Amino acid sequence: MIQILTMKIGSMHGGVLEQLVRRLLPRASKDYKEIRATYNFMGRETLGPVDLFAYKIETDSYSAIICSGQMSGVESKIISDISKLNSEKCKIRDKIDEVVICISAPIKTEEETYRKACSDNGWKATIYPLCSLAHLALENQDIAGDICAAEIAGVVKMLEASDRKEREVYKEMNIKASRFYNCGSRVASIRKGLDMSPSRFIDLIEYDSEQRLKYLEDETVEAKSSEIERIHAATGVSERWLKHGEGCMYEIETLSTYHWQTIAWLRSSNPSSLYLLISSKTQSLVLLAHLRSMHWKIYALGFSIDFWNWWGDEHYIPEIYSMFSELAHDYKSRISGRIIDENLMASIMSGSTHPAGFLKKTNSFGSNWFDDLLDIRHKYPISEKYEAWYGVWFARAQEYFRRYVAE
Repeated sequence: MIQILTMKIGSMHGGVLEQLVRRLLPRASKDYKEIRATYNFMGRETLGPVDLFAYKIETDSYSAIICSGQMSGVESKIISDISKLNSEKCKIRDKIDEVVICISAPIKTEEETYRKACSDNGWKATIYPLCSLAHLALENQDIAGDICAAEIAGVVKMLEASDRKEREVYKEMNIKASRFYNCGSRVASIRKGLDMSPSRFIDLIEYDSEQRLKYLEDETVEAKSSEIERIHAATGVSERWLKHGEGCMYEIETLSTYHWQTIAWLRSSNPSSLYLLISSKTQSLVLLAHLRSMHWKIYALGFSIDFWNWWGDEHYIPEIYSMFSELAHDYKSRISGRIIDENLMASIMSGSTHPAGFLKKTNSFGSNWFDDLLDIRHKYPISEKYEAWYGVWFARAQEYFRRYVAE
């Protein structure tokens, strides 16, 4: 398990790594129980002089937390991040007494460089390299389980496949032990959200009886685990939400330039269409992928393209352009754009709106913005109209791509 944790944590960057650190550190010390993150209202990380910070009421002081993934120049980046803590933009600088450095990579003697940089400012340094993060996760089985969920599921599937006959016998012997869930009202809300009649809905989820569906929605009968699995497969609704009413109705995953496994999985799933949504105000991004029937996936991209508001991370701009180019290549003629306002962005990010129903609320305005954005050298004859069509933000984003992406 420790090897899997080391591999998984070693691939984490940005907001994903920060979310893990935010869960792990309070388990390591009570000093970190009040960790806060600089996230916006949609749960996405925002740029600033500190990644995370923890207030210690006993001493009226702060622990500033720096998170960094594996990358070239990681040492200079961390030194730069430490220096930013002493800038005027860091409003807690006068109360910092400790800097916690979490790195999803092995470190060697450069640890002393980090300690000296902190000491020069009168701060204690606490360092969690990759091996420490992995062992801390291993000590907390709930976190370890979340990190390694895919691997655990793969082992379970392998064991099931290797002994299918014995599993079927076991299933028959324990049929009475099958779980049932009193979730009929949630099933009803899914059907109504899809604007489907009961007869159409039972066809969609391969249910046996329209009358039994009525009893289920009225909570006269309960839903079997197998029925919940079919509803999830047909509609994309979260099984956890269906069973327990926890989390979002439609789960939202984070997708960024370094989520290679997710990008590869999406490619192998061969979605019939994709829609890339962009906020006209903040330039935050959401990708909707239509996998089959009424089953969609929602991905919140882990960055926005308002590059002019970035602070010191412009070196990631070529990675974003490369990711966009790869999407355009992988899904030729299947990816469309939508330029939406903040109300619509908040609606899809709430996790309570089915993508198919959401798209009916939008119009085709800006359907080609994604394709046109990649024309950063203005080779299309229509390029002179881009700013008039899409707005000033579009022209500024292209300007930054031209500045940082090599020809």
